[in-house]
Amino acid sequence: MMLNMVTRFYRGTFGRIIVCCPSFHSDEKWKLLFQPILRVPRRSRTEARLFQDHVEDNEPDPRVPSEADVIRALIDDQLETRPKDRQHVLLILDDCAATGILKSKTLIDCVMNGRHYKISTLYVTQSYFQLAKALRLNTTNFMLYSTGNQKEIASFYQEHHCGKTWDHWRAIYDHCVAETYSFLHVNYKNDNEHKLVKRFEACVN
Repeated sequence: MMLNMVTRFYRGTFGRIIVCCPSFHSDEKWKLLFQPILRVPRRSRTEARLFQDHVEDNEPDPRVPSEADVIRALIDDQLETRPKDRQHVLLILDDCAATGILKSKTLIDCVMNGRHYKISTLYVTQSYFQLAKALRLNTTNFMLYSTGNQKEIASFYQEHHCGKTWDHWRAIYDHCVAETYSFLHVNYKNDNEHKLVKRFEACVN
């Protein structure tokens, strides 16, 4: 799904794509996407160093900057560029819950001021509440896949019920995740009647 989003749905939307992922070296999807990222001509110093370590050694390097370092360098790089010359950047945080970045002030600043920095952020996590509340309240799209964690589903409903009763919402969720790799998509750019979507295809009421 991640590769489809980056290479199909958002194809041509972003001038740069930056990936922060602790399991980068063992994750096949990033190996497939890695070479196109390297061909992006303009990179911040920190980002270039991160990529150089991956390319030369193909092994994790303790000198590689933290996620917070990469994000701060990205923000600085965007601010140093004249607004009209800034490329639209997609920042992807994958499997980063254990690093603490999803609750950091650095990421919150990046997301809250993303429209000024011209940075869009996509985060992938197995635990919804690993995201800081400020991030949850300022995210426009959520995708919830099938999970056996009933508490997580109920908590997600509390923040994203979209005016539906629990029974109604739960029936919609079950319908959306019934197929393999399918998901419930909550799109806050739509009105209340059309916020709940099966994948990217059709609103479900």
